[in-house]
Amino acid sequence: MPLSAPSRCSQRCGKLATSKGRCDDHQRAAWENPSANSRALTSTERARIHKQQIKREPHCRVCNSTEHLRADHITEIADGGSLFDASNLQTLCDDCHGIKTNAARALRAAQRRLTRG
Repeated sequence: MPLSAPSRCSQRCGKLATSKGRCDDHQRAAWENPSANSRALTSTERARIHKQQIKREPHCRVCNSTEHLRADHITEIADGGSLFDASNLQTLCDDCHGIKTNAARALRAAQRRLTRG
């Protein structure tokens, strides 16, 4: 039995809120929330994954650089990629990582525009 009366959607559509103050039609997509990666991994876990990945693959997968490396999720967490699966990780330098991340963000933005009309 609910403890209080149901609330209305915070987006003022008049429907009842079902989760996090929003109706089903106005629930936020994964990319609209804080980074799924930053919510899911502690700094200790992120450092451990980074260290293991750089040890497995000590050069950028794209340009073969060995400087300014970082572990990157091939399929981003916001897109449903696995956090800890080594097959979803690759080593990228900062420049290549920036290019990949910007392209993924642009794609998600384009998808949002298409779904919103």
